[in-house]
Amino acid sequence: MKCGPETSRMLSLALISCFRLSVSAAPGDEYWDASFGVPGASDGVSALAVIGSDLIVAGDFTSIGGTGAVRIARFDGTNWHPLGDGLLSSSIATVRSLAAFRGCLYAAGAFTQAGATPVQNIARWDGTNWWPCGEGVSGSGLVIVRTMAVSGERLIVGGTFSVAGGLNMPNIAAWDGTNWTQLGSGIPGTAVDSIAASGTTIYAGGRFRLGGGINATNVAMWNGTAWLALGEGIRDWDAGGGGGGIVRTLLASESALVAGGAFRLAGRTNAANIAQWDGSTWRSLREGIDLAGDVYALGLNGTDLYVGGYFGAAGGVTANNVAKWDGSVWRPLGSGTATGGGAGSARALAVLGSELVVGGTFTSAGGKASSYIALWHIPHSLSMERTGNNVTLAWPATGTNFLLEATLDLGAPDWQGVSGTPGILNDQCVVTLAPGPGNQFFRLRRR
Repeated sequence: MKCGPETSRMLSLALISCFRLSVSAAPGDEYWDASFGVPGASDGVSALAVIGSDLIVAGDFTSIGGTGAVRIARFDGTNWHPLGDGLLSSSIATVRSLAAFRGCLYAAGAFTQAGATPVQNIARWDGTNWWPCGEGVSGSGLVIVRTMAVSGERLIVGGTFSVAGGLNMPNIAAWDGTNWTQLGSGIPGTAVDSIAASGTTIYAGGRFRLGGGINATNVAMWNGTAWLALGEGIRDWDAGGGGGGIVRTLLASESALVAGGAFRLAGRTNAANIAQWDGSTWRSLREGIDLAGDVYALGLNGTDLYVGGYFGAAGGVTANNVAKWDGSVWRPLGSGTATGGGAGSARALAVLGSELVVGGTFTSAGGKASSYIALWHIPHSLSMERTGNNVTLAWPATGTNFLLEATLDLGAPDWQGVSGTPGILNDQCVVTLAPGPGNQFFRLRRR
């Protein structure tokens, strides 16, 4: 996906000298795109998804990028497009989650109409038309689908509901494209707010004390046949049996599960609003997110974890609503997001190669006007070392949309693309070449 003009953005120059973009309001603000969030969305953005080279955005808006689109839209890298007549309801409609499953886009939340099609809080878009998902999900009182994730050949759906496809399924259910099925006896409680999947293993987080009948505090794991607790779970306190807390977002990788939300304890560990489960133990990510804050979204770019929410510090470092954890240190993303009269929370994140898209309730990002959606160009540094008679240049493998260029004269540069396709070695894009006569200068440029 190509987002915004990039022809003049140079991230790194190797061999003779190193250039850096000018700093604006705070170090790092130069990487916030000044044009992507203008005019932006007409109201809050609550869900983002990347499908192929397209960005899908959902929330409470009725227009985005100057294009009329009711609560959901597609960005092709240049233009915004509505998805039919959007998602509506006779009462207050909202969209909370997006997922790609079996070649279609799924949208879920609280709505009763997708285009002209009656639906029950979840719908499927095939690229042309909206379709229902059987009888959808329902229940008494507030009914809302808050989260979705794909696990094998099933789409796992969580939220606040009691019925899916006409069957009793408390707060969590599975859709195979045709039928709804149960995951054990479900997860009774206030809500399943987050779902993540690693293969056929499913993780659920939210506000509950039971998972499939076993004690599980706000987080549980489905192993394909049964629900299991993750240690002593996640909560605010232990006194009087323990309680409080909420797990709003989960991110699963092959090696770990990261949980974010509003809590103070993970297992027996003090963990401020974010924690990691390694399969047997919970651990904190240093000082975590300030206790007055809340984590709503997580995104992974290589080994870097991006965190979005409502907070003013991460790891004791000032960070306004968005931050990066590199495995050992917390770093802010410039001056982060804000509103004219308040904090301006980041509610959704989507990572695509060297781009991070942020959605939420803010009106500025990096000190630049950005209405509810913003783009952060993830910095990618270019390194160089001699290997015998050759020169090897490398940059993070997530930067596949960069072009390596060279010139012989910085006074009157004639930048030319370096021929050859980069190899991938140890999570790095690598190019090895024989240096020519005289000085040579190299840079990375977004395509």
